[in-house]
Amino acid sequence: MRAKILQPVDVSHIDRILFQGGRAGSLVKPVAAKELEGIEQDHLMQWCTENAIYQPPIIELIDWLREKIGDRSAIEICAGKCGIGRALGIPTTDSWQQTQPAIMAYYRIMRQPPIFPPGYVEKIDANEAVKKYKPDVVVGSFVTQRWRSEEDADGNMWGPLEEEWVKTGAVYIHIGNEVTHKNKRILSLPHETFHFPWLRSRAIEQDKNVIWVWNDE
Repeated sequence: MRAKILQPVDVSHIDRILFQGGRAGSLVKPVAAKELEGIEQDHLMQWCTENAIYQPPIIELIDWLREKIGDRSAIEICAGKCGIGRALGIPTTDSWQQTQPAIMAYYRIMRQPPIFPPGYVEKIDANEAVKKYKPDVVVGSFVTQRWRSEEDADGNMWGPLEEEWVKTGAVYIHIGNEVTHKNKRILSLPHETFHFPWLRSRAIEQDKNVIWVWNDE
């Protein structure tokens, strides 16, 4: 994975665009892609890093997801603070793994804030959430897969086993980046790939932002 050293600047002006009421620490709000057009990617990356956000809830993304889901049941897993599930009005879940002391210490070493999901996000492991809700559609963004062996790359010991629900036939929509998530095991399974000019994220290479969809035949 490529790394980029950012020169810190004042990015508080982005608070007014992406936080409700323009107040830092408030809920992240959906915004139209055009509202992010004037923001340099280095600045958006820094703002996302400082606020533990990976995928801003872009209105065009929410609209696309709503149309894709249709009248089927859906949940969001690994929701963090991004607000996609809240904007869609579907159950929003997260393991809250980054609130564990050991993981918080790890993030302190990396000089990054851990993710503290808002109170409306149900604390439940992603695989358990899928078993609980039995949704037709599972939505996730910037999901880090679980390590299964030393051969796995770009994973961690707390991430979900995405293949568990993909192989049972549930539709899985993952919003991510073709560089950041190039080593997902489930990419070996049949899926659709979508690129959109309005998709912005925390990743370095914006032309690699992607939505992958499994089982939506």
